[in-house]
Amino acid sequence: MVTTPSFPRRYTTIRVIAFTLMLQSVYSLQMFAYVGFMWSRSWSTVKATLPWQLLMCDAVWLMSTVGCLVASIALCYGRAWGRTLYVWTAFGNIALTALLPFRLFVLISLPLTGLFVALLYSRRSSDFLEGNDHMPGPSVRDLIRIGTISVSCLLHFLAMSFAASRTGWLLLLMPHGRPMSLLVAATITLFIGVALSRKGQRAWNCGMALMIFSVSTASQLLIYTTTSTPLVKYLPPPFRFTPFPWSVMIVYTGLVALVATALLQWTRPPRRRPSLEMPDFS
Repeated sequence: MVTTPSFPRRYTTIRVIAFTLMLQSVYSLQMFAYVGFMWSRSWSTVKATLPWQLLMCDAVWLMSTVGCLVASIALCYGRAWGRTLYVWTAFGNIALTALLPFRLFVLISLPLTGLFVALLYSRRSSDFLEGNDHMPGPSVRDLIRIGTISVSCLLHFLAMSFAASRTGWLLLLMPHGRPMSLLVAATITLFIGVALSRKGQRAWNCGMALMIFSVSTASQLLIYTTTSTPLVKYLPPPFRFTPFPWSVMIVYTGLVALVATALLQWTRPPRRRPSLEMPDFS
């Protein structure tokens, strides 16, 4: 696709992947903190009850989460080493988890991981990573816009995750809190971030925020298939079947993804086609 100064290339795909990895990593870290806090109350009982394979797997997942977070930050800044770090982190996570009795998680997440790797090594992603030296630094307004939209994505994701699982920090910090409260806060911060966007980029930024949420939620839905479907019988204890509102989450995520796709397609830079020239028969 040929672009002009009026319609610069935005590299939507790699940006969505980078911010999706960042959102998932931040969410996973706060869940590790929550589980650790709950376990700290009776650590001796937990250590005696849980199998060592699960504790080893948690350690692998924690290191993988930290590696993905560092890689996602590097990708956001257009650093090629972030792509390499993500690939090696994903490979190490898959290899080590496959040696433990919880390899079902690897099999479920493998297609999405492979898709991310393929897209990160596409031609356009390589152009983005190779041309980062020519990218102007963000202004104060851009930093505030990115911050508010990032907070909106996180609140949106936390709201739907809490509505589906009913576990996490919100249950401790706000015993009478509702997911709708986080959803309202996410909407307000999204409007602020879109309002701070430059003219011509508001619909694209809104579409980016919704697409990042959709991809992150779709990834979470894949993970939930291991414990909220008959596949749970292939996992050892202490995993057991947990109910999950599949119909609501699938419909909601699908609708948000459709809106995001429409906004991104609407703001897609136009293609410049070469002008037709008549052959010279003289």
